[in-house]
Amino acid sequence: MKKLFLTSGLVLCMTCPSFAATDIDANGQVGGSAATCVYNVLDSYTGPVSFEAKWDPNMGTITLDNGRYVAGNATAVQSASSTTNVPANLYSVYGVGVYASTTAQAGYANSTQYPRMTTIGGTPTMTGYEFAGYFTGKTDGTEVINSSGAIQYDAASTQITGVNGTATFYAHWTAKTISITYNCGALPSGASTGPIAGTPPAQVTGVAYNSSYTLEATPGTGDGACKLSGYHFKGWRCDHDLFTDGAAYSPADTNAPNYASTLTSNVWGVTTNNTGSIKSESNITCYATWEPNNIGLSWNLDGGSVTTAGGTSCTYDGGITLPVEPTKNGYHFTGWTVTNGN
Repeated sequence: MKKLFLTSGLVLCMTCPSFAATDIDANGQVGGSAATCVYNVLDSYTGPVSFEAKWDPNMGTITLDNGRYVAGNATAVQSASSTTNVPANLYSVYGVGVYASTTAQAGYANSTQYPRMTTIGGTPTMTGYEFAGYFTGKTDGTEVINSSGAIQYDAASTQITGVNGTATFYAHWTAKTISITYNCGALPSGASTGPIAGTPPAQVTGVAYNSSYTLEATPGTGDGACKLSGYHFKGWRCDHDLFTDGAAYSPADTNAPNYASTLTSNVWGVTTNNTGSIKSESNITCYATWEPNNIGLSWNLDGGSVTTAGGTSCTYDGGITLPVEPTKNGYHFTGWTVTNGN
């Protein structure tokens, strides 16, 4: 190195290298060795030296919790049954944005190659519920990802996590609602009377999935209710299963609303299976089912005798079991006179 000394004491350098900046890491290391106060760029260099702090934003993992929580319960009462295109984890860079992978996270400074995410690309699904977004709290908090999967960045700071970049966001859910419509039903197979008259109970709307519901106990109100001469209301048969899985009944199912010979089998009764938690996502129509009245029978032999008695009852529109033809001294039997009485 060449040096030229002036009488004023000023040193002029010729072909002197520039002072290269040196990085000291957070552990006080320079290239793996402890930093020392040695700088030999100029033989007579004495300082001063300026130190400027270096900062990288915190990076952290964002966990998406898809469970369904209810107020006052820290444990999810129901896990998401399925998810669609939702990453298991997201990765946050404090003050910058959210990324889908650690590779993108590490390269956050290159916004062209690694643009921050604006949407998570899909939303979770849960039977009976609509996804309402991810929030900072299980049942409350701030919305950070909306129901369409768009990330709700703070317009001022472009960050949605805390200073450490790590957070858990909780899915919020809204129960789907259905309507339940009542119908007077159809004539049972073999019915000789009709049509069914009257007005069924009013339609019920806004019935939330998983909420408790009780079927109407009667086919209407007072004298205006559905009625069928000779028959009494037995219960409701609905076109979807209300309380189990919401599935539509198949044609072969005895629960199907076909009003044929299976009418008395597995009917939604008004004393059994009439209350439960709604498990249908489809609107439901419930049809009244009808059972023939039971009629008591008595036989007045008018002094005659019979070896085999007749039946003690019959059902409306059903057959009658007659006694064996009775006998009476001095008379021959010509038939029966039917009266309404005891």
